[in-house]
Amino acid sequence: MRAEGVTWLPFASPGTRQGVGAVLAAVVSAYSAVVIVRLPTLTGLPPHELGVVLSGWACAYAVMVWTARRRGRVRRRFDGDAVALTAFALLVAMIGVAQLGPLVTGADPSEVAPAVRYSAPSADHPLGTDRFGRDVWARLVYGARASFAVCALSVALAMVIGTVFGALSGIAPRRVDDIMMRVVDGLLSFPRLLLILTAVALVPPGAGTLAVFIAATGWMGLARIVRGEVRRMRLREFVEAAVATGVATPRLLARHLMPNAVGAVVVAATLNAGTVILIESTLSFLGLGLAPPTPSWGGMVFEGRDALGSAWWVSAFPALAITAAVVALNMVGDGIRDALEVRSSTEV
Repeated sequence: MRAEGVTWLPFASPGTRQGVGAVLAAVVSAYSAVVIVRLPTLTGLPPHELGVVLSGWACAYAVMVWTARRRGRVRRRFDGDAVALTAFALLVAMIGVAQLGPLVTGADPSEVAPAVRYSAPSADHPLGTDRFGRDVWARLVYGARASFAVCALSVALAMVIGTVFGALSGIAPRRVDDIMMRVVDGLLSFPRLLLILTAVALVPPGAGTLAVFIAATGWMGLARIVRGEVRRMRLREFVEAAVATGVATPRLLARHLMPNAVGAVVVAATLNAGTVILIESTLSFLGLGLAPPTPSWGGMVFEGRDALGSAWWVSAFPALAITAAVVALNMVGDGIRDALEVRSSTEV
């Protein structure tokens, strides 16, 4: 038996949590140091690049401040999961480096230098160069920006579509609900990757278009989750009491039903983010993702496939980045799911 509020993962000691907090603080400190050291460079950046850098610093600082606040049962449970906290710190570090792209690389990811093609990792090129002499480190950082941007936009769109469709289905009469769910079942029966391949073959995708395609084929599972949560909550006493007092359907959804489904939506979206990274990388590997010269992790793996024996770094580092991002997103999703579980005051 263990009491509520006690750390529920034995390896998540206070020392571990302090270590993860130190990592997050170090990321923010390094971020600030790079911005200060390269402050003259900021004046030469385009407005959108400058906005990305400054917003990235603000977000990193906000994350550090958030981690210093320990309030609420859900927060305590998440802090008790060392794996999820470590994965969260890794994600913050990766996104922070990606946001600092023009400041931490010092090289143009599209600059061709035939004289140094397939150069091994060195002081001038920390991760080596590819067949065109382009810096792999610079392309890895800018590829992270593209991958995370597509992931964020796709997951956000899928959340909106799936939540609205699922909520309407959950509150609708039985026949309408059956029709809406059969539509979802029909869409789920088609292979997702095949649908995306068909769409991108017809419309050359940019980052925004690719995110829309991925979201349009990935909202159905979220809709089923939301629909199940809404129908389950409709049977609760407080919802029946609200209906008895004459609460209108829109207000019933907004005030009583949807707040109780937020946890399930967040968990599903977080777990789906890793899948989005894999899909974007797969499409880029097949040449159907982001168009060159925009760097992407999947495209970098494809470009280095012919030189794995002599220039392994061209494919190895982006492949490791894909693996790290997907695993971290899944671990964070698992941590959020476990933290949101309804537990009794004592557990066996």
